[in-house]
Amino acid sequence: MAIIGAGPAGLMLAHLLNRAGIECIVLENRSREHCQARVRAGLIEQWARDLLVETGVGERLKREGLFHKGTKLQFGGELHPINFMKLVGKGTTIYGQQEVVKDLIAAVANKGTKILFEVSVTSVDSLNSTPPKVKFIHDGRHRLGQLEILLCQYSRRISRPKKMHQFLLAGF
Repeated sequence: MAIIGAGPAGLMLAHLLNRAGIECIVLENRSREHCQARVRAGLIEQWARDLLVETGVGERLKREGLFHKGTKLQFGGELHPINFMKLVGKGTTIYGQQEVVKDLIAAVANKGTKILFEVSVTSVDSLNSTPPKVKFIHDGRHRLGQLEILLCQYSRRISRPKKMHQFLLAGF
């Protein structure tokens, strides 16, 4: 199975597949250094924090993340507190996305899953057939992807087939 994108979604999917005994390969168009250093979101909802902890990737998050029971909004010149714990019994954790990526790369790589960085995807073929295939270039060599493809990416990632929504709704 090929997973396109080494962001939090793609890496978590690889981690979950590993735990289920399913082999996969992760393809990323950026360098490992770039993926581990790019600063993006830092607010993690309770469900995502719980998933990271329950699947064995949350030890550093528990130590270093900052848990928040709520937030404050300012309007009309006044602060208005919103207590998440009272409202829904959950909070949020501040922990950089790049830190989540570092933790997931370590977990996935430790299980022997290949993460190929600096990959150029040349095509995603046969979306309407089984199994679809991905063609890509890594280290200057053309390669053909695995049996099934899972795309876990932000909108500017390495592959954006025009029928992406159909592909994702097809059960992949």
